[in-house]
Amino acid sequence: MGWRCETFEKDEPYIELITSPNIPNGIIREHVVNGDQGKLIYDLAYYWPQYTSITSRANHDVMLFTISKCTGHAGSRIGWALVKGKEVARKMTKFTEICTIGVSKEPQLRDAKILEVISNSYLDFTLENFLEYSQSRMTDRW
Repeated sequence: MGWRCETFEKDEPYIELITSPNIPNGIIREHVVNGDQGKLIYDLAYYWPQYTSITSRANHDVMLFTISKCTGHAGSRIGWALVKGKEVARKMTKFTEICTIGVSKEPQLRDAKILEVISNSYLDFTLENFLEYSQSRMTDRW
């Protein structure tokens, strides 16, 4: 049969990308590769309360997020990473600069406004909390 991640036990470097929560079932996933020379990258695009129950704080060395899944603005294509290691963060920044040669201003401005609205929904108690509203809408749909 084919190769499976769980059987990887070689003493060599590897990168494992963990998509958590898993879509479409919303199960929180952890790494499955065995070994101690690996780098784990958590893709947390759907790590929002409207998609899964969040019972603990995400606390991984490299975590990737995107605004498109959180707010439904798929065309934005803007994401961010939270990285614990300064050297890894520096290399990621350089890689992004080289590969994208910047991001156009229009999606940056749109996404900045979207994030401002979300932030304001937490600060201004006269507004409905964005994530709570999203969670209730998704619950109603299902």
